[in-house]
Amino acid sequence: MTTYDVLSLVAAVLFGSLAVATALRRQEGRLTGELGLMSLFLFAYCAADGLEEVAPGPRWHGLTEVAAALAAAPAISLLAGFLGLRRRLRPLLVLMYVYFVGLALLSLGPRLHPALAGFPGSDAWAFAMLAGLVVAVAVLGPRFVHHARTSPGAERVRCYMLGAAAALGFGGVATDLASIGGLPAPRLAAIGLALAALVLGAMLLETRGLFDRPKTSALVTIVLLALVAVVGEVLLVAVAVRRTGLLVFGTVFVLISFLVAVRPLVHLVTTRRARRRYHQTLGQWVDQITHDVLNPTAAIKGAAQLVQEDLRNGLPVDPAFLQLIEKKADQLERTVRELERLARVQPDLTALDLGALIDAVVAAERAARGPSVEVAAEVEPGLPKVQADAPLLTAALENLAANAAQAMPEGGRITLRAEARRTPLGQRVVLEVEDTGPGIDPRTLERVFEPGFTTRAVGRGNGLPYVREVVRAHQGTIRITSRLEQGTRVRIELPA
Repeated sequence: MTTYDVLSLVAAVLFGSLAVATALRRQEGRLTGELGLMSLFLFAYCAADGLEEVAPGPRWHGLTEVAAALAAAPAISLLAGFLGLRRRLRPLLVLMYVYFVGLALLSLGPRLHPALAGFPGSDAWAFAMLAGLVVAVAVLGPRFVHHARTSPGAERVRCYMLGAAAALGFGGVATDLASIGGLPAPRLAAIGLALAALVLGAMLLETRGLFDRPKTSALVTIVLLALVAVVGEVLLVAVAVRRTGLLVFGTVFVLISFLVAVRPLVHLVTTRRARRRYHQTLGQWVDQITHDVLNPTAAIKGAAQLVQEDLRNGLPVDPAFLQLIEKKADQLERTVRELERLARVQPDLTALDLGALIDAVVAAERAARGPSVEVAAEVEPGLPKVQADAPLLTAALENLAANAAQAMPEGGRITLRAEARRTPLGQRVVLEVEDTGPGIDPRTLERVFEPGFTTRAVGRGNGLPYVREVVRAHQGTIRITSRLEQGTRVRIELPA
């Protein structure tokens, strides 16, 4: 057994561990899922590649090529998702999936038809794989470099780490493909993929979320466990180099042992996160109900106590108290019905002056935010009215302003704008909420409208999805643009 075969099995152990670790953290979003899918196929590729040399035979024919082709598509989608370009590059990603899945099916061809027996592992297969990877690198490479150059501190570090993993993985595989195709190139896929797995594992397992800020203690723990697994696999190969059954069994044992050691750490992080989010959501609902329901209830109780006091003293009941009780009971009923209507986003449309509404929101936000956050209004004179629901739009704008303020704990400026625009769809009124905060990274920006998604320690992640539902209920559109360390702008268009 060669050093290359040993490294292939080591890479298989690392990618197998990474695949199961992502499965344990499947609630963290699509990026984690794509990382897990890619890791699963790379585990199969590295394991089949290493075992093919240890125990050659027809049973391996085509399996390495199938796994390699199936790993390419989620790897490309992962990079596009990291850059926040998944929607913009959707045609390319669909094409990549169709292309590489087609190569995988052709690699299975020998098991279906003898005419395809020579395709897996041939020059044609190698150059077909290489062509797909070259297209992906040509499209994503410049965008990745631009994002790394224009991103600040922590985002730049994450970009460099993922870029290093991609360069190691894609570069190593490219050398193997070139060698298979007859070009004078060394085979470096095994070492490249092993190092890439370590980098990706560091980005996943020792962070609070995928591509988030690392925690040093967890990083040291994961690296030590990975080194133990690698050393164990190398010793196993040295002892069982000629005994295929023992080698396969030992590799699985090393993989499972590593996962058993890592799982408590991952489980602890994910459990604490889920519990924290649950209590945050419950607490916010309780605060909302307290504010909107218990205030009129307290007034009713106070008036009832005064009526009882008059009755005990033999005094006539003051009609004002009864009127207050009736008034507050009506207010309570309206509040409950209004909360129900707002929760269902059912607009009650009336002709609405958005300039006056924005002035009211700005006045409220100035009182709520304090001197560190400047809140300004820029409303175009003569703005046409819109058919809208004032409470719903007020809630939406207040939500956006609150998000902007929370993004600027050190202070900044929030600007609410309104202007009329003539578009092919007719006259529209454009509302904008802009801040001077730290901005939103591309991955978060692509997920901000997902229900339950939040990046804050306190928050239930339903604010922006609710705002989008309000805008849609008014037949409008909403778009968010952001640049790191320069601020975020939310643009809403409503029919005038």
